[in-house]
Amino acid sequence: MKKLITLVSTEGKSKEKIKNEVKTQLREKGLLKSVLPKNLFKNGFALNGDKIDINLLENIRQFIRINFKKRETINYLIGSYELKHIVERRTKEYVSNGELISSMILEGFDYKIDNKNQLNAYFNLTKVK
Repeated sequence: MKKLITLVSTEGKSKEKIKNEVKTQLREKGLLKSVLPKNLFKNGFALNGDKIDINLLENIRQFIRINFKKRETINYLIGSYELKHIVERRTKEYVSNGELISSMILEGFDYKIDNKNQLNAYFNLTKVK
């Protein structure tokens, strides 16, 4: 019988950290499907707009896996709009705000919608390589 996940060490870890490790393992094995919010469009969070084709997100997701690291809490110092520009500069490809947000969610990052500009989001991002 195949192991679904590797045992996660709980010593010294918060419940949130343990939950994220298990979710990451399940997602990597294709056993956990992330559902994008219904109000997330290409321009970001809105009442309506162009829908996001998740099949086009693989390059962004690959960049995120290599260059972005998670932390326990939401980082309010850099938002999705700034992150989208970082990805664009490094990949030399256009990335919409909504595509960046979708990719971050699909890669297992937690998020909070920006209270001032509700198109944008903040993530539990520690650093950008």
